[in-house]
Amino acid sequence: MQKGPYNGIPGSVASAGRGSVAGQVNHLRRTVHWADGTTTQEIEIDPLASGIAFSKRGDSGSLVFDFHHRWVGMVVAVESYHGFGYIAAAEAIIDDIEKRTGGKLTLL
Repeated sequence: MQKGPYNGIPGSVASAGRGSVAGQVNHLRRTVHWADGTTTQEIEIDPLASGIAFSKRGDSGSLVFDFHHRWVGMVVAVESYHGFGYIAAAEAIIDDIEKRTGGKLTLL
């Protein structure tokens, strides 16, 4: 399996939003500015050569998987002109939940 640049995320992923669609992991992090004033560094997922958008408006919250059906992240933002999706890595989501709750999250 080809590994991408972040947290073991492979070079290609699929989103399970309003339908399944594949995308290519970009090698650059993108800064996302949130309405509450916070900023985060997210992973950009580009459309494949087919030209089908990886993400569209309303896809935020969609889970993203590698091609071995392992959860690798969640769509958190969309650039709708080019069809880019921005995902938070699963590892970052788990870390945030544990930090906020003081608990330990285990995935089966």
